Amino acid sequence: MFLNLKKDDKIILPNALDINGKSHQLTKVNSLKAKRYKGLYIIQNDLTRISNSIQRYIKNPSHDFEQFRSSIITYRKFFANNKGRHAKLEMQRDLKGASQHLLNFHKMLIELGNQYIA
Repeated sequence: MFLNLKKDDKIILPNALDINGKSHQLTKVNSLKAKRYKGLYIIQNDLTRISNSIQRYIKNPSHDFEQFRSSIITYRKFFANNKGRHAKLEMQRDLKGASQHLLNFHKMLIELGNQYIA
């Protein structure tokens, strides 16, 4: 994911490497565009943790249910609002081109949250 950032729109992710492989430190986020990118980066990391938690729960149902429940709540938040993160996922836009299996899995997580958790 790349954005065209102006000189004042600085954002450097932790342990990020530039095109030359040079590592960078954190930098202050100065623009709405950079804040949106930061929000999407956080969502991406959270989605990885959610996926890992759900996979562990599926493989071993005795896995901590509260962690599974929390994962579903967090996943649903990404599609609900963007307050504070300046980023929100949209099913039509962000899941475009996903396999039917992934779309069904997405719908199942949203339904689980709507019917049993929220």
